[in-house]
Amino acid sequence: MAWLPQASDELGFFEICGISPTRTTFQDITTDAEKHSIITKELFKTSQSISFTFEIESIVRLHPQTWHLSLTPWKTIPGHQVAFADLHKVTSNPASFSNDLAETESQVLDNFKVGSVPYVGALFQRIDVPPGSVTPMHRMLTLGYGVIASGEAELVLDSGDIRVVKQGDTVVERASMHQWKNLSRTEWLRVIWVLIPILPVEVGGKKLEEEFKG
Repeated sequence: MAWLPQASDELGFFEICGISPTRTTFQDITTDAEKHSIITKELFKTSQSISFTFEIESIVRLHPQTWHLSLTPWKTIPGHQVAFADLHKVTSNPASFSNDLAETESQVLDNFKVGSVPYVGALFQRIDVPPGSVTPMHRMLTLGYGVIASGEAELVLDSGDIRVVKQGDTVVERASMHQWKNLSRTEWLRVIWVLIPILPVEVGGKKLEEEFKG
């Protein structure tokens, strides 16, 4: 199930839309790195203090020299409140298989901040949110394709629109102000994202920026 809300948030940033590598133009996105770090550090400040350890799944890939299938090794992530796992990223469009594998497959998190989205390319990411956790209202300057892998949550827009999303549901997030509420008191929420950089966006003559309302 995909969400297409009746009421728009600003420019209708939550909507079903398509993207074609042949039609999409990417430019350098002017962002404040320090502000991004503050945003991502504070984003899940209200999360419960639950410590955990889990492993990132191996990724099947073709070796660029031999073109033989192989698996990347399992990686264990130390416990913290919320886990951000950058599973893979590409820094070109179309993607190049000639890139150093270490540059694309060693993007596993430190559990304290969201990984940076490349100016050109895409970021494949997984986020785990603790039971009962509520995030601040926040905005990221990306086009995000999200799949609820497990759990149940309320997705809330600053317009007041609320939609309950469950396992298997999909979301297209277009740089809108939003927050997540994990509705379970016992189960974690897991969301899988593919994040793509966007061109600068202006609303009412004001350039959108990454932000959070903590």
